[in-house]
Amino acid sequence: MWWSAIRRRQQAIRRDRGAPHTLLLQPFRPHIEDDYSLTLIACRLGLRLTTDHRREYVAAMHWHDTTIRPSNPLLEELAGSVSVINLRGNDISKTRVDAAMRDAFGYGLAVDPLATSGLIVEKADANALHDGRIVDGPVAALTAGRVYQRLIQGRVAGGLVEEIRVPVVGERVPFVHLKYKPANDPLALSVRGGIAAPSAVLAEEEIESLLQFARIMGIDFGELDVMRDRADGRVYVFDANNTPCLRFVGVSAGDRRATIDRLAAAFEDAFLRRRAPAVGGIARGPAVAVSHAAPPAHR
Repeated sequence: MWWSAIRRRQQAIRRDRGAPHTLLLQPFRPHIEDDYSLTLIACRLGLRLTTDHRREYVAAMHWHDTTIRPSNPLLEELAGSVSVINLRGNDISKTRVDAAMRDAFGYGLAVDPLATSGLIVEKADANALHDGRIVDGPVAALTAGRVYQRLIQGRVAGGLVEEIRVPVVGERVPFVHLKYKPANDPLALSVRGGIAAPSAVLAEEEIESLLQFARIMGIDFGELDVMRDRADGRVYVFDANNTPCLRFVGVSAGDRRATIDRLAAAFEDAFLRRRAPAVGGIARGPAVAVSHAAPPAHR
């Protein structure tokens, strides 16, 4: 799909009849062939991605695909003069996700595995390892680097259990990606999917709580993995990502294009058309680009 994305980026640049806007990423950036949502957005908008902070750019983003990342001094300094996306979202561990969920929703997933009877989920505290397993509680001993959570009994239809992937773009949820997994193996990969309006599966107060969760996590742009438990009817956030990947499963080509268009438009509205913050007590006009002289940076 990456070659098609490159062509769409070139078309977007020609349509704008000029040099594309540039987004500064630190300390790393994704490549055009990667399936990150940001690369799809960049291709759709004709947006250049760079790690060179000597260039002109319209906004900046903290980009480091890892569970716990260090703060970035350069971005901390730039935050006074330009919008910095995901500046504070430095910890997406399962432990942090559960703490943020308790703050936003008033309940969470974590259980005491030494005292909880019945089936529970054991998984790595680190992100994106996909190593979860269902175990019988109580367990004999804790395993370092692992977390223990209640087993969500998701909604089942046609032998499949529903998972809701919720993209967060600033203060908006532009759509939701419904993913379906075998009901007898809820930790497996998705086998079907579809795109829906957030209001089709989430109540207004749930959407606001999810946005509040993202604020607590420091995620301005990212994705949340959510399931609704059929036992209590409540939604649970079990994963959060600040370097999201839009991996379509069971979605038509037309719906894919429309979804990327919607995501790109939301990103542009949230981050690329915003007025620049005040600098030195003087409010700047609409930010088109800023430039900072500095030593060479990693690309």
